[in-house]
Amino acid sequence: MPYNTDPRNNLTLLGREAKLYRTGAEQFCVFAMDLEDHKALIPAVVSRPKEKCVRVGGEHSDKQPQVANWLASYWTMSQPRHTEQQVLAKFDKWYSRYASTYGEPSTLYIYSFLIPCQRDGSNGHCADAIADMLRGYQALGKNMRVYVGWSNDDVDTDMAHATKHALADLEDDDTQIAIFPRLSIAG
Repeated sequence: MPYNTDPRNNLTLLGREAKLYRTGAEQFCVFAMDLEDHKALIPAVVSRPKEKCVRVGGEHSDKQPQVANWLASYWTMSQPRHTEQQVLAKFDKWYSRYASTYGEPSTLYIYSFLIPCQRDGSNGHCADAIADMLRGYQALGKNMRVYVGWSNDDVDTDMAHATKHALADLEDDDTQIAIFPRLSIAG
């Protein structure tokens, strides 16, 4: 199943490819830009070691710069370190490097194995952090269509409902966002 113009397909494939690195019950997330335009991830998911999954790109190989158009945070077994926030910490640098190579991205894909949380105040709320980042880029006139998907909803149905509505509320801020809960990355 290649990347194409179907956002659900692209989020599912993104999750499947990053899942290759998963060990046991590790949590992970993946961010990618413009999958429908580039049709492939550069460098390919299977071509990089797990420890390089959060690198922004720009490493040189064969005298050719490598610009990553995807990021996956490191995977964590217990006491999750909020994988989305690990990617967001490098997002500005990643965005800048991507834009200087390909031009401004038109789409952003965010796949998370678990629904982005809203509950751990000591480490931040991933759903809120994603929303704040998107509002910041919107305020700068950087308008990306955003596709967010995850495989597992929160066991707390009220919290899952609140997270979906919090992300959907970005439409009120003129952010084009589509949400795809319960994506199956089995396969």
